[in-house]
Amino acid sequence: MSSETSPAEILRKKILALPGIIEKAHRVSPHAYYVGGREIAHFHGPHQIDIRLTQVAQAEALSRGLAEPHAHAPQAGWVTCRFPAPHAVETVLALVGKAHAAARARRARGSGTSGSDRAAA
Repeated sequence: MSSETSPAEILRKKILALPGIIEKAHRVSPHAYYVGGREIAHFHGPHQIDIRLTQVAQAEALSRGLAEPHAHAPQAGWVTCRFPAPHAVETVLALVGKAHAAARARRARGSGTSGSDRAAA
């Protein structure tokens, strides 16, 4: 499988198609995604992505086995998803969609970002 059709590349393209997404380098990844200054996801290599969810969405993703607890910042809603197979792309994209929607709603409410919001996972 070429890098152009890898699950990570498919995910990157679909994430970048979401409205208001900005991709920037992150201290642990060249591919981190932000909405209104709030980081919602970042890759760790070609088979892992960390996603920041609301506490409710995090609990649901963990209980359904769609994600694993994040090693360093689960209290902030972060989860880890591994996607060794292409079929996992849609599951991961659905979780990123939830993170995206929550960040946009937060921004619409005018909550802004605080130092804790910018804390990298």
